[in-house]
Amino acid sequence: MHLALEAGKSVGWDWDVQTGKDSWFGDLQTIFGLPSKDYRGHVQDFRNRVHPDDRAVVWTAVQAAMESRGPYVAEFRIVRPDGSVRWVAAQGKFHYATDGAAERMLGVAVDITERKMAEQALRESEERLRLAAQAGRMYAFEWDRSSDLVTRSAEFRDILGLKTIPAEMTCEQTLGLVHPADREKVHQATQSCSPENPGCRVRYRILKSDGSVIWLEKNGYGFFNENGELVRMVGMVADITERKRAEDALSSVNRRLIEAQESERARIARDLNDDIGQQIAVMSLTVEQLRLKDIDHEIRNRLNDLRKQILSVSSTINTLSHELYSSSLRYLHVTKAMQGLCLEMSRQHNVAISFAHVNVPETVPQEISVCLFRVLQEALRNGVKHSGADRVDVELCGVPGMLHLVVCDSGRGFDPESATAGAGAGLTNIQERLKLVDGELYIDSRPEAGTTLRARVPLA
Repeated sequence: MHLALEAGKSVGWDWDVQTGKDSWFGDLQTIFGLPSKDYRGHVQDFRNRVHPDDRAVVWTAVQAAMESRGPYVAEFRIVRPDGSVRWVAAQGKFHYATDGAAERMLGVAVDITERKMAEQALRESEERLRLAAQAGRMYAFEWDRSSDLVTRSAEFRDILGLKTIPAEMTCEQTLGLVHPADREKVHQATQSCSPENPGCRVRYRILKSDGSVIWLEKNGYGFFNENGELVRMVGMVADITERKRAEDALSSVNRRLIEAQESERARIARDLNDDIGQQIAVMSLTVEQLRLKDIDHEIRNRLNDLRKQILSVSSTINTLSHELYSSSLRYLHVTKAMQGLCLEMSRQHNVAISFAHVNVPETVPQEISVCLFRVLQEALRNGVKHSGADRVDVELCGVPGMLHLVVCDSGRGFDPESATAGAGAGLTNIQERLKLVDGELYIDSRPEAGTTLRARVPLA
């Protein structure tokens, strides 16, 4: 009995109700802080060791068990001689004399301090989560696939402004609250979860009864059975309406800046081509006329050199004009414009650039064409100037509702995070352009391991 009690951090007791004598045995060190394995004293000794805030609770439970002849059950704190506190769970039973008076009580108290500490830590964690959810306008959810029930925390009513909606709904009913244009996106986000990639993140809109819209962002985590089937999903949903409005306002500003940039590019390109280009052409003709006259041989040679320099400047201006604004985008399909850009960059920098396109729609919105063209232009410029690669592979691929642009080189590579945070504006410019068409950018690169840039843009 002693060994069992010590192994379980427990103490047994035998209390003589009539005399008040009380015997304790077991792991007295853990619970009471006593060095011995047995202790004989008075029940008042026990009462004195109970935490002052718990004494009334303990004695009420004792009296109730004595009068009802039922079991005694209580959880309370013990204060040890050194001032430390231990939590115990006690169970006992009274034995009665033939006249019905209680004469003995036997019982066991088990140390539950670790459990109580874990419960307290859990309560504090849940309270912090609740406060964070309130501050961040979030609510928790859990979806059980077998019952198809979605259970949400109480905060969801304030966030959605839907006071009559129950906390539990089926997945289909929940999807019915989503804006019709976003339902397929939300469904696909859940379906795309797998054991290898159990997380999902999606933004969508909720329609309120008054016709107003709430923007939400769901972050979920799926749990799968041994067959790889999704059985449960838990996560948080945040109200991002204000953030979305701010993002839309910023996107509007960025859109106008990029439109102004494109307009300025076109103006400068026209000036270079029409004005400066024509002036250089006149200079070239003048030099050619002078060169044909009967002049000194040395002067003719210098005019020849000057004519070559003028032609070189004219070619440079023509190239710069084309880089600033590609008129082919206005008249040609995006694939033709990209193919022309690859050929021109290959010729200028003596780098092998291959271009391939698969399943690209015949009609691509002008905004998307310009965006992807600029992304390719920036990627090729970085590839031929900084990577040291002698070959770059480019592919434009169409999938249902989406265009994918992939630019891959085997150059020296770089750290994308450092490049984005640095002073260079190339990658930042690409990201901002893609945001305006709801596109996404992925970069896989490491020093001395080449670079693969992937841009993905929805067509709708």
